[in-house]
This record gives sequence, structure tokens and C-alpha cells, in this order.
Amino acid sequence: MKKALILTTLLVILTACAAPVQSGITVENAWARAASQSPSGDMGNHSENMGNSGSMGEGENSMGGSNSAIYMVIYNQSNQNDRLIAAKTDVAESVEIHQTRMENDIMMMQKVDGVDIPAGSKVELKPGGYHIMLINLKKDLKAGEKLAFTLVFEKQGEINLEAEIRTP
Repeated sequence: MKKALILTTLLVILTACAAPVQSGITVENAWARAASQSPSGDMGNHSENMGNSGSMGEGENSMGGSNSAIYMVIYNQSNQNDRLIAAKTDVAESVEIHQTRMENDIMMMQKVDGVDIPAGSKVELKPGGYHIMLINLKKDLKAGEKLAFTLVFEKQGEINLEAEIRTP
């Protein structure tokens, strides 16, 4: 009886000392801007106001097609840093990770090679900050519909997701 009690106590202690189960990367509140395939479409570009500089906003395209952007909150619940390195979707000719930043009093967007997601932290992809840029849409993105996309992380790998399409 004493042996069983000692073994049970040791098992409980060892279980309590074990590393907590980590669930890795999770994503919440993913949404995309509604946009039409061409700038003359009924839905317009829905670009955000980027100031008085005349610089392009998230959703505008000087090439004549239309762009959109995907936003979300990424949580890294693991004990290892990770990095968002790419995104994919079938609704755009090109998908890039962008950061909006201020340069010489002008708000500019710049393609970046990734976004660090520190262990135990969250990173918000939001208008005016980091976002997934959808360049030259292949179809209209209508409010209320869903958009399938994939995020690619250095360690976590690929995560398939859906974003709600909204009119901001």
C-alpha cells in the first residue's frame, strides 16, 4: 500500500513538472476588405485614407486592377518564436506581406519579408500597420462572403483559414 501511495505521489509530481502543452499559432478575427475586381466596379476600392499626400492606400492600384487586404490577430501560444513568411489565396494574382509606415510625413506601404511572432505573444495585422496585401484581384470580394487563404510560418508551417469579407 505504501509503495502504491509513493508511486502515485511521484507520478503526480512528475506530471506537474512536465512542460505545458503548447498549441502553437492560432488566428482570430480574420477579415478582408470588400473590393471589386476593377476600379470602375460598383463596390469601389474601399481604400483607407492615407493622408493628404496622395499616396496609394490599401486597396488602390495604379495599374488599373483592384487590391484588397486581409487583417487578423495572430497568437503564438508556444514557447518558441515564429515568423509569418508568406500568405496564399486564389483570389489575387499576387499576395504579399506589407507594412504601412510613415516616411517624410507621407504614409507608405512597403513589402516585407515576414513578421516576427514572439513566443507567448500576439501580433495584430491591421489597417495602417502590417497586413496581407491582395494584388490584382481575380474576382469581386463581396461583403458577407468568406475568403479562403493560407498563412505560412517558418516553424508552424501552413495554416488554412477563412476571412470574413467586410466593408470598412
